[in-house]
Amino acid sequence: LLAFGHVLGFVGILIALPLSAVLLVAIRRLRAAYLASALYRDA
Repeated sequence: LLAFGHVLGFVGILIALPLSAVLLVAIRRLRAAYLASALYRDA
């Protein structure tokens, strides 16, 4: 968030906010899928 703000200014922050939200949701879904997978259960 701060890196985008530093490099691109206010527009960078406007880009970084939804981008960070999308990444957070993607990471949570990937983690949930991994925890439900056979890779996690069999280990």
